[in-house]
Amino acid sequence: NFSGFTRPEDYVWFLPRPADKEAEKLREAAREESGEVVRVRWGSPVTLLALLFFTPIFGTELFFAISRSFICDFSSDACSAYN
Repeated sequence: NFSGFTRPEDYVWFLPRPADKEAEKLREAAREESGEVVRVRWGSPVTLLALLFFTPIFGTELFFAISRSFICDFSSDACSAYN
């Protein structure tokens, strides 16, 4: 008997109710006013310059770290602490 599984109060609803959307907008506005939410302006010149400056630096560091691990795997003399 599956009649107990078809009751609407047993369903799990994933979409918020319309009233909850309005309450969520109010909570979001309150979080923005309190400083909890950080907005990134991707069109800002400072953001673009930071991306252009830091992305190659971190990419280069990652390349050197991976290269060093490969070199140390093949040659233990190149990575010893007493060279």
